[in-house]
Amino acid sequence: MSNSEKLSVGLKNREALTGANLKITINPSAYETLDVLVDGYRNNLPPYDESVLPQECKPDSLRPGGEYHGSSKHAMFFWNICSYMQGGVKTDMAFKRMTDIFNKNPDLFDCKSLAEADPVEVSDRLSVYRLGRQHAVADCWVKNAQILIDKYDGDPRNIFNDINTYEDCVERIKNTGNSGFNGFREKMTSMILYFYMNENLISETSFPMPVDFHALRVVLATEMITVEPRDFYIYSHVVEDSLRELFQGYLKNRDVCPLELTNSIWLLSSNLCSKSLGNRPAASKEGSDFRELDVDNLRLSESWRRSCGKCLVERCCRLYIPSGPYYDKGAIRVIEKTT
Repeated sequence: MSNSEKLSVGLKNREALTGANLKITINPSAYETLDVLVDGYRNNLPPYDESVLPQECKPDSLRPGGEYHGSSKHAMFFWNICSYMQGGVKTDMAFKRMTDIFNKNPDLFDCKSLAEADPVEVSDRLSVYRLGRQHAVADCWVKNAQILIDKYDGDPRNIFNDINTYEDCVERIKNTGNSGFNGFREKMTSMILYFYMNENLISETSFPMPVDFHALRVVLATEMITVEPRDFYIYSHVVEDSLRELFQGYLKNRDVCPLELTNSIWLLSSNLCSKSLGNRPAASKEGSDFRELDVDNLRLSESWRRSCGKCLVERCCRLYIPSGPYYDKGAIRVIEKTT
């Protein structure tokens, strides 16, 4: 049965490819694979030598020496942008447009002003910047600002006072319906910890990298974690929980900074894996006639050298994992490498 046929079957048998029906294994060699990536990142090896983190597009006023650097507005910029880190918007585009929003609408990053704002009016202002979901985002921003005013003196950095573990952070931040913040679960808890540590807004603590598509692609393609069946749906979160277990175990075992681990994986997938022919959208279409990369074919081998050929873990990478099924259906669909 072809991959596209298996995915079609999966669409009709979602329950069989979700949750407890998946067999998940963290492989013993996973730490060694992560060692290679972290070491490559530390030594600025390809592809990291040509990579730029999306947050480098932040407003100039938030940089060292800038008007709002280290202020509550600085913290609110990264708090608010988490609403656009949930898929559907490319991260670099989100930062560029959020920078424009910040520069022209600074009151939206003042917690007191935002808490008193009309969500409809905020939505109308956000719609100009075409990031999408403005009604939901505006409602989320205003409600979360009200919670911050009520519980944390209007500064999201205060959430992290007197707590030292990732689990404590999740307990305080995760939306349970009765507590926490709108739009925040485990992934966004890791995301805000990443941003605040990267910006030196809070003290360093250990946290698993945000488990998004890029984390899933790198870990599954290199078989640090294997899932059976290989094509599956992610809705039950058991696969994401396994990745978090892997990352937390690695950070503790190797005494690695979580920023380094996050950057090494995210930059690899977003800047390199995405260029591979096997990971492009056409490769994931139902019934597509996908050709494996042929290193004897000059045209295709040039593409290989620009993508997989630069990869530090190419020798242990076994799968192409296009992003289309993930964003369209919440599914992981793999294409096995044969070259």
